[in-house]
Amino acid sequence: MKNMILCLSLLFAVVGCATTGNGAKWSCRAEGLADYRYNGAGRAYIHLQSYSSGHDYKVMLNAQGTEATGNTQDGTPFSCIKEK
Repeated sequence: MKNMILCLSLLFAVVGCATTGNGAKWSCRAEGLADYRYNGAGRAYIHLQSYSSGHDYKVMLNAQGTEATGNTQDGTPFSCIKEK
């Protein structure tokens, strides 16, 4: 039982690291972008200049995990690139 708990703990630790972008820096761009926050996870905070605040939007990561893309509620496309 102890071994199973240890294995599950390690599994969750690895999965947790994989979903947070491992502390990498990201830069996002979109037409009219005022502010952004993204850390490599499944959602990015995007604030466009034409709105008083931003929102979290779902992103799709490419196979290499180096670019995330999505669309804001009004359809504005955005992309976030992992810096090297």
